[in-house]
Amino acid sequence: MRCLGERVRGSRGWAAGGPRAAKFEAETQDPVSVLKRWQSYQAWHPTRHLFGLDSTLDEERHIANLGMRARESEFSVQLAALRRLAGDPDSDADMAWQDWHALRATYPEMAAGAELQALGATLRVRREDQLTRRSQRAYDLLLKAEQDGADLSILLAHTDQFLGDYAGSRMEGDVRQRRSAYLARLEERDIEAARNYSARYPFHFQARRERYQRCLDKHPTGAFAAEAASALKTIEAAWDKPDFRAVRDYFLDNPGAIAELVTQCRAYQAVHPQGRFATAVTDLLRWSERVTAPGEYRVILRNGLFEKRLARFFSR
Repeated sequence: MRCLGERVRGSRGWAAGGPRAAKFEAETQDPVSVLKRWQSYQAWHPTRHLFGLDSTLDEERHIANLGMRARESEFSVQLAALRRLAGDPDSDADMAWQDWHALRATYPEMAAGAELQALGATLRVRREDQLTRRSQRAYDLLLKAEQDGADLSILLAHTDQFLGDYAGSRMEGDVRQRRSAYLARLEERDIEAARNYSARYPFHFQARRERYQRCLDKHPTGAFAAEAASALKTIEAAWDKPDFRAVRDYFLDNPGAIAELVTQCRAYQAVHPQGRFATAVTDLLRWSERVTAPGEYRVILRNGLFEKRLARFFSR
């Protein structure tokens, strides 16, 4: 009974919250603030309907109506801000266009409104005009850089930036053609540098391979990709044989220098993991491991002379 009495007394305070929210609603023109007040009332008094003090159905209908009015108010505020942005000649038309799409997505029930659609048409025209002006400026900068003799890598960066920012512009086709021409010239320059270096330094195998590999990495489908791939195979074959010959000659000249032999074998494997003589080098390494590993040996003396003091090392 005590708990029930406490609930009844407490419910009087909860019941008072409803009239206060209604009074606030009557005095306030902002439906968003009114909705927040009613939601606060609901959160603080979850058992307000326990004794039939309020009508649950009426309250839910009222809160739903407030929610709709609050969304309409928020939409009107954002629409007015977007309208001001559209009327500002210094504003970013592309950003305003994105804001217009965001407003439609946030309030889909109002997306078909005539005012919003008319504003969208205005923003679309402004955005197209702005993109046209900006794309023309970017195109003019590209032409100027080309006339000034800018490096091909810089010209490529200009074209990539243009195509990323102004896809669909009337200059897109021309920019793509220029980009293809820049790539062709750059590939030709790279392959020519690799050719010249190989001709000047035929025994600098590592540097030669790096230059042709760089060509292949930068232009995997280019006009000279097949030449670069073929050159890499040629360099590998020309490099593989003398390196293995050096290992073999060292072994024949210094059969007892196992440590240095192992070092040379490891160096060959690092440079030529798939080399023509990789199997032979692996076999040589295995042999070096066997001959340097500790072990026991049995010597059979058939005949011969030896000092008497060595007799204790032999068993009968």
